[in-house]
Amino acid sequence: MDDEKFELIRQIHLNGIYAMKHVALRELRKEVRDHNTSWWDCRIGVANTALAKKLYYDKLPRFAQRFLDTIHAQELCHCRMLNSLKPSQVAERIAEFHRKALEDSFVAWLACQPLIGEKMALATAIWGQHRDDPHATLQGAISEEFHQNQALAVLVALDPPVEELKKALRYQEKLLQMLGVGEEDRVVIGANGEICTLVGWEAHMK
Repeated sequence: MDDEKFELIRQIHLNGIYAMKHVALRELRKEVRDHNTSWWDCRIGVANTALAKKLYYDKLPRFAQRFLDTIHAQELCHCRMLNSLKPSQVAERIAEFHRKALEDSFVAWLACQPLIGEKMALATAIWGQHRDDPHATLQGAISEEFHQNQALAVLVALDPPVEELKKALRYQEKLLQMLGVGEEDRVVIGANGEICTLVGWEAHMK
């Protein structure tokens, strides 16, 4: 992989980290009004992984097919895990965004749903601990970690052309804007090689 592709994939990965920080800060500040529930996994996870299989399964290498099979099965599990199927307008908007990205590009969908959405879901699980969030369970949190890590591995292994990666970044930026991710969220210690000099718990909670 050349330096240009590596930098594009690094930025795709970092955008997910920024979104994760955004959700974590909102949970810490008690600003979250609509968090992940089983409804979100039905409307976002199950619906879009099923569509991904319909649109791309036969065109993908075996390792990507296995990823889709696994993530779809786990999304089904989360959808059915808890009796928290109250509709959410936020989830509907996010599901629709991911659907449009998916219909345009499998790579763009990887960059948005697993590599931003799943990271945000994990941050909610860790910092929110909502009792109607299936990811706040041990197995649910482990699944979210699997989804995002395997998605990154699939993205690298697919070795998509530069233009597909740039398209994926454009979709990510639209999603980050829609979700309200700002400059504060883009401050991640060490992400660009700088040495951390902050001392103490509170200094690391920003």
